Amino acid sequence: MPIRINLLAEIQALEEERRRDPVKRALLLSAVLVACVLLGTLVFYSHILVQNSELAALQTQYHLLKRDYDQARANEKQLAEIHHKLIALHQLGANRFLMGNLLQALQKAALPDVPLSRVRVEQFYQLTEAAPAKTNAAGRVLQPARPATVTERILITLDARDESENPGDMVTVFKERIAASPWFRDLLGSQGEVVLRNLAPPVQDPRTGRSYVGFSLECRLQEKTR
Repeated sequence: MPIRINLLAEIQALEEERRRDPVKRALLLSAVLVACVLLGTLVFYSHILVQNSELAALQTQYHLLKRDYDQARANEKQLAEIHHKLIALHQLGANRFLMGNLLQALQKAALPDVPLSRVRVEQFYQLTEAAPAKTNAAGRVLQPARPATVTERILITLDARDESENPGDMVTVFKERIAASPWFRDLLGSQGEVVLRNLAPPVQDPRTGRSYVGFSLECRLQEKTR
């Protein structure tokens, strides 16, 4: 039987030992893990880039929508203010003080012996600025907003002469007649009043020779806030 001698056996054994070296395997495994980590990082980074691009597109769309929303809210606020002013103008037009109605009421309340010498109407308007709503730190409304208002005050002064047979007797009668007039009664309300402000002593009219008493009535109409 022939004898076979492997002259490379020692070299092959060393090569096999090197292949089975754990350090080499660990290095190879580490290289594979590092490659996997790098690949995963690259995939994750690319995913982030895609998400950032989508986020930027959404932010751009949000800003466009927000601009349109802010413009719509501003238009809505302006429309509400215009609507409020129109309502106030309609109320003012419907409730405005008309001199024709005053003259008609005076004509109905007139007495033959008590002619009017002067009618003076004074109108005063006081503006109250609008007040914003008051809120606490949590945003809870403590006091609601208050719109601007205008308070109207009207003062009517009637200068007349009592030319009756006994001058002075018709002053109270005329005063009560004015206060009982439907037009004056409605505008005087519960707070208004008719007051005798001036009562002069009897004097003689040089034209007619008759005596008369001059007096003034002040009609302070009820205040109106609009």
